[in-house]
Amino acid sequence: GIVYHRPPLTQVKWAAMKSYWIVTRDGKSALEPREVPVPAPGRDEILVRVHATALNRGELIVGGAVHGGAERLGGTEASGVIEAVGAGVAEWKTGDRVMGRVRGAFAEYAAMYAGQAMALPPRLTWEEAAAIPSSFITAYEAVVRYGGLQKGEWLLVAGASSGVGMAAVLTAKVLGAH
Repeated sequence: GIVYHRPPLTQVKWAAMKSYWIVTRDGKSALEPREVPVPAPGRDEILVRVHATALNRGELIVGGAVHGGAERLGGTEASGVIEAVGAGVAEWKTGDRVMGRVRGAFAEYAAMYAGQAMALPPRLTWEEAAAIPSSFITAYEAVVRYGGLQKGEWLLVAGASSGVGMAAVLTAKVLGAH
């Protein structure tokens, strides 16, 4: 994971942050450092000061659906501390430690939809927490939300060695499925 050690926004007077963009040139993907404005949390969003993030291989696949164009701010999951809360957010407050799925996590700050945030368990490091959200939220959505898997049912995971596959197996186990 990438770990940043920068003071909270409330303690500094700057409006720019370091970020890493995924750019595609000549059929290849690369990470490119840039200075960009710190995002403001929109409605139903929280601004997270990123402590760690994870790299998912799908982000670097040239022309893949996950990549999303010639260039974009990288990162799909992060762990950190809530720096600000947008309108409509009641379940989170400044200072809460969270992990979640978020676009643009390869930066010092990321605006995360509050519904994608989870409380960071005290036993996890920033790096461990940053590696969980994308795989586990994706697996949960596929297996439970859309698949309707219930206790006692069977689940076949063809790609069980991938991050999402492993998360699907563990989710099924917690549900009491086979």
